[in-house]
Amino acid sequence: MADTVIDEKALQADIDEARRKITDTRALYKWVCALLFFRYGITPTTNRLYQLVRKGSMGTVTTALSTFWQDLRERSRIQIDHPGVPDSLKSAAGELVHALWEKANVEAKAQFDAAMTESSAKVAAAESAADEAHKIIEALRSESSILGKRIEAMTDEKATLAGTYEDERRAHSATSASLAAARADAATLRQDLADARRDFAAELDKAREAVRLSQERLDAAERRALLEIDRERTARAEADKVVLRLRTDLAASEKAASARIQTLAGENGELVGRLKAADAAQARSDQEATQLRSAASDWESKAARAEGTLTAVKDRVAELHRELDRDPIERAQDVTVAAMKDFAQFAEEWKLNDTEQLALLDTRDTKRMKSWAAGEQIMAPVSYQRVQQLREIYRHLDVWLTRSRGADWLRRSNDSEKFKGKSAMDLMLKGHLKDVRDFLAAATSGDFG
Repeated sequence: MADTVIDEKALQADIDEARRKITDTRALYKWVCALLFFRYGITPTTNRLYQLVRKGSMGTVTTALSTFWQDLRERSRIQIDHPGVPDSLKSAAGELVHALWEKANVEAKAQFDAAMTESSAKVAAAESAADEAHKIIEALRSESSILGKRIEAMTDEKATLAGTYEDERRAHSATSASLAAARADAATLRQDLADARRDFAAELDKAREAVRLSQERLDAAERRALLEIDRERTARAEADKVVLRLRTDLAASEKAASARIQTLAGENGELVGRLKAADAAQARSDQEATQLRSAASDWESKAARAEGTLTAVKDRVAELHRELDRDPIERAQDVTVAAMKDFAQFAEEWKLNDTEQLALLDTRDTKRMKSWAAGEQIMAPVSYQRVQQLREIYRHLDVWLTRSRGADWLRRSNDSEKFKGKSAMDLMLKGHLKDVRDFLAAATSGDFG
């Protein structure tokens, strides 16, 4: 009972030290699984783990325990690579070896305990036999002294007693040999126990290295998320500038239209006497006013779209701030799924074939692209940067043109200096997404010629 209390205190001390060093909840539960199983010989369970650590949800505990058993099975499983062997047989063979390994550990420990008990018994028996032999020798010597006068009559009895003494001496020698053998067996078992402890220490070092690598991956994912937030902040600032320019242009257009209407009204009063000329001037004035109203309406539409884009950017920034509070790996997976969802929308509206999609994402593997869309893998940084550029291209097209006209414009040849007769899609497929984005940014702001 005292040993159990001491083991519980040592176990809790090890777990408290691990809590200070390992910040990731799932990695902490995996490390505690290894500690219970290898150092303390306890089979980890979901309730036991949660009672010891008391961190995270039961779903996290279940996932960590499942991953630990999977890793343990993979390390103890024999790989059968013959092409004719079914996968089910390979898995069954690995599980059988794992079960045999666990059973061998249990039996080895039981045999070690039995051997230690048997050795102790043999030592006690040998010591008892030696004591008995010494007592017999003393008795024989006493009888020899007392029966000195009857030596001749007891010669035959003395010979018999001498033979008995020799048998006892041989038995004592055999017992000593058995004791030496038992001690040798005990030394061998101690060596086996030392080897097992070294193996456990090596596995523990590997587990610690795995935890360190996992932490490095988490830090890298967090840095990528911070870069994404910086890019979204930059996009928000650009959108604010575009909205400001559009509002300024709209105010100037309204002022010019108002001045033009007042001028036309004055001219109409002065030309009352000349009806025909006044009618012609009025017709021209109405046409110009209509054009100005149409231009003002276009600028208002652009401003509304820009404000909508700004609202979407603000919502996106708020969403990214919320995402920072989640697990870095899950955030990276969600960011990948969201990026691929946007890319699927671009591919549908722009009618991209498979080859064009792979070229725009800078990858040659269709399976990898599907795994990104399913959230099974984290998107490569280069591909994610291209999706960001495609988002900006899509947003500028939505402000500058309608969506259907924007899709046609991407495929249409362009005689400007930057395109030199090629279409925007041609440049994008060759990796020049930034050039197309800059051209559209200038178009939406009215700064291109």
